[in-house]
Amino acid sequence: MNETVDLNAYISYVVIAAYYVIMLRLWLPPPPSERCEEAGDDKAAVPDGMSSGASGRQIAPPRPGDNGQPSPSSKTVQPDEPLERIRAADEHFDESAFLSGASQAYELVVNAYAKGDMLKLNGLLDTHVAAAFCDALGERREKGEVLTLSFVGIRRLDIADAWLDADLVKITVRFVSELVTATHASDNTVIAGDPTRVVAVTDLWTFARRVPSNNPNWMIVGTAGP
Repeated sequence: MNETVDLNAYISYVVIAAYYVIMLRLWLPPPPSERCEEAGDDKAAVPDGMSSGASGRQIAPPRPGDNGQPSPSSKTVQPDEPLERIRAADEHFDESAFLSGASQAYELVVNAYAKGDMLKLNGLLDTHVAAAFCDALGERREKGEVLTLSFVGIRRLDIADAWLDADLVKITVRFVSELVTATHASDNTVIAGDPTRVVAVTDLWTFARRVPSNNPNWMIVGTAGP
């Protein structure tokens, strides 16, 4: 009897594990270090900060410099050929699957930033984006501030732009999400946002991946407001 129970449990475990590998393999690289400075160092783009279009206050790090746009030598995908070049470079690319994964990544990053979870952030962000997030989290801790955030959902998402830069594919996704967010000072007074109001937030996030490559993971290389 014990052997039967153990076998059934093992089969259930394998099925569940396979499901999560299939659903999240595009977004979850090998577990990173919790130390901010040990995020990967082989990514190409310098990111922006993630801003809240509703309140005008950034809910993630300020822009560290570059805006994540293509270099002068890159090939921008024109509106009348939005994804054809990317499909030609990566025959396995599927727009619906990509957007589904992007929405999961967006929710994970927004919630992880609010909680100050750099372990989870490092696993999804380009090294420069992760460094900017880490600096912002450090500044928040120094000031004794607390960010509360409730993720209501994504109202709309679409591909805003896409381009090829040598062997690097970049896709910018426009997210319109609904959040309840507020920043509290060390004495618990609200200094930004409103903990009782749902606001619409528009963000433009850029994802990147090299092609061709055996690595299916996309990394977030830019996060900015509209």
